[in-house]
Amino acid sequence: MVNEWGTTTIPFRERRLTHPNGWMACLPQKSSYDYEFDYGSQFVNISYTGKFYFLEEDDYVSIGDYIL
Repeated sequence: MVNEWGTTTIPFRERRLTHPNGWMACLPQKSSYDYEFDYGSQFVNISYTGKFYFLEEDDYVSIGDYIL
């Protein structure tokens, strides 16, 4: 995951806090993030689930995919 502050890796884990398996990150607000999956070319079907806390009336979350 990359943003204006740097780059980090978020490993896949079983038994995350809010969802059973997957990747989990706490993302500071008012920032944009780019991400890619290690070995992501093997994915043929991908879906997202998530929880967002402290969203105010004019706040938003935008998720996009770049598929080769």
